[in-house]
Amino acid sequence: MSETILVVGAHADDAEISMGGTIAQFSRQGKRLINVVASTGEASSPWLRKDVLVAQRKAEVLNIEKMIGFSATHFLEMLDGKVSLLCQEKKYQKALVSLIKKYNPKKIFTHRADDPHKDHQGTHALVINTLKKVDPKNKIEVYTFEVWNITNETR
Repeated sequence: MSETILVVGAHADDAEISMGGTIAQFSRQGKRLINVVASTGEASSPWLRKDVLVAQRKAEVLNIEKMIGFSATHFLEMLDGKVSLLCQEKKYQKALVSLIKKYNPKKIFTHRADDPHKDHQGTHALVINTLKKVDPKNKIEVYTFEVWNITNETR
């Protein structure tokens, strides 16, 4: 079986924006890529109803996943804007543990620890804290990515 890589982003477009080319390249190399989206995305626009926005964001991810090379996408359903607060909750850690056990990834890509966006920080913490429990010998390689945002440019 080919190498499996888990990509864990806070929002529906984080992985695609930050490492879409890398995902496509890994896919061309025959690697199995699994997308994990932490938040529901309901806070990303003040102009749309939350239920419409969540459905739209999910549909966008599912439409692009095959184009860039993801084999599957999983949604953790954490509240947008609250990921840093929710990342310690057992239900989200259990969900990520379940995905790690199901797919047995050799590598996990996620946000960098010092990203200024709170949801990105929370997603990083969720991955690292979950790995401490499920991979105490550090056999799974962890890599980080950066998602450009205005906060990065003004600090």
